[in-house]
Amino acid sequence: MAFLLPWSTENAIFAACASNGTKDIRARKIALKFPMCCLLRQQCTLFSSKGNYFMAQSGLGLLLRALREARGLSSRELGQLADIDHTYVYRLETGEKQSPSEDLLARLLRVLKADVREAEMAQWLVANDANPDWVAHTLATPDLTAEMFEMGASMRHRGGARPDMQTIEARVRKAFED
Repeated sequence: MAFLLPWSTENAIFAACASNGTKDIRARKIALKFPMCCLLRQQCTLFSSKGNYFMAQSGLGLLLRALREARGLSSRELGQLADIDHTYVYRLETGEKQSPSEDLLARLLRVLKADVREAEMAQWLVANDANPDWVAHTLATPDLTAEMFEMGASMRHRGGARPDMQTIEARVRKAFED
């Protein structure tokens, strides 16, 4: 969920985007041009086709980008190898598009040489939404299985604040022990 907040100065917008970890110069330039920017937990890299707001990266997009970067491919190279338009790859990675067909996803995963766990995660993320922080945490923790990922991604939490990823991991591991 993206929260849109008005900013009075260009410096505040730039600082908000920089604090959210964006390295996208184009996103920073757009943030300077428009009077609104959002504060996100993950990344501030996607803007609407109208260019007037930013949105959080999707879990599927984060997974695809991580796999692509691990292979050392650009989005253009990935698109050529998978016979997919590179702008569609970009839109998948940024969350603008979130439901690729099974055939398209299979081609992407084949080119990215995704292992079984990553392929199962991607297939689950096509149909379900997950916190990108949890996706990144799962990718960084190789001993978490796809079933553990699904359980952690589908957990519901009481109160307004979500627990940190280590707490979710501990709860998932405890559930699998029982």
